[in-house]
Formats: sequence, C-alpha cells, structure tokens
Amino acid sequence: MPATYHIDADKQVVFSTARGCFTDADIFGHDDRLRADPLFQPHFRQLLDGRGVEVVEITMEGVRRMAARNPFGGGAKRAFLADRQIMYGYARMFESLTEDPTQNECRVFTEIDEARKWLGLETHPRFHGAGG
Repeated sequence: MPATYHIDADKQVVFSTARGCFTDADIFGHDDRLRADPLFQPHFRQLLDGRGVEVVEITMEGVRRMAARNPFGGGAKRAFLADRQIMYGYARMFESLTEDPTQNECRVFTEIDEARKWLGLETHPRFHGAGG
C-alpha cells in the first residue's frame, strides 16, 4: 500500500508514510482511512514521510481537492518530508492551499530532524510510519 499511517494517541501525532507510485487515489484513501479511525482526532499533528515515493501521479486538481477536504483541524501542525523535487513541489502547493496566516499549519521539510523539532517531537528516534 503506497500510503500507510500509525497513530500515536498518547503523543497526539499521526505518522504517515508514502512510497512507491503515489496517486490521487492514494491521497484520498489515506484521508478516508484516517477519518474512519477511532483513534484519529483533528487536532493531532502529522508527520508525513514522502521520501520513499518513486513515481508521482498526483494531479493538481487532486492536491486542490485534498486541501479542501483536509481532515485536520485549524492549528494542527503537519510536517511533510520530501527528498525529491517533484514531491517537494506538490507538498509546497498543498501547503500554500491550506495556509492560514493566523495558524502555522503546514510546512515542507527535507530533513527529518527539522520536521520533528518543528512538531515538538524528539529528534533522535528513528521514524517509523507503519500501520493503517
């Protein structure tokens, strides 16, 4: 499965991982599974690791639709990790579409320690995006 997640309810964070070929259907499937998960709360933070994505088949319309149906609430910090320029570009587009100047919600990072620090998570543990 190209998009998986693990919810750490104690830390109030969703660890998501995207890998392989990543499509609009993967984005919406991830969103639907999160919304249906009884552990998920809209105020949780998210760390989405997209460094394993090899092929991007996401459309601009898909990014717009995802930003409009964002399952996370206002003020929920979301950090996106991207090491390929195309994933970085799509993540930045999503960031700009969800940006609210009064709420610092989404940021795109290339380094995991920077993302974890911004989310208020310790920076030394290895990131594991498994499950869901």
